Amino acid sequence: MAEPPAEQPGVPDINKRWVRVTGTHGDFVLFDFTIGDPDLTVELILPFPAFLEFCATNHAPATVEPAAQAAYERLHRRSWTIPLPQRRPGGASDRLL
Repeated sequence: MAEPPAEQPGVPDINKRWVRVTGTHGDFVLFDFTIGDPDLTVELILPFPAFLEFCATNHAPATVEPAAQAAYERLHRRSWTIPLPQRRPGGASDRLL
C-alpha cells in the first residue's frame, strides 16, 4: 500500500482553512478567508446566510474580531442557524486560531 505524501516544507496545507469575521454592513458579513497559511488570505463579503453556507462548505472554523462581535451577534439572532464562533483569546487580531 502506498504511503500518503509527506508534507513539504514551505508548502501550505490547503485542507486547513479559517474564517475571521472583521465586520458587518447591513445584512452582509465582512470576513477574511485563509487557506493553509496566513499569507494566503482574501477579504470577502457575503449575505449572512451565504456566509454560513460558505463556512460549512469549506469546513472553515470562524472567529469573530472583538470589534465586530456585537453586530455579528445581531445578525446571528435574526437567523438562529448555527452556534456563534468563539471570540479570540485576549482580543488578539494578528493571528488566526
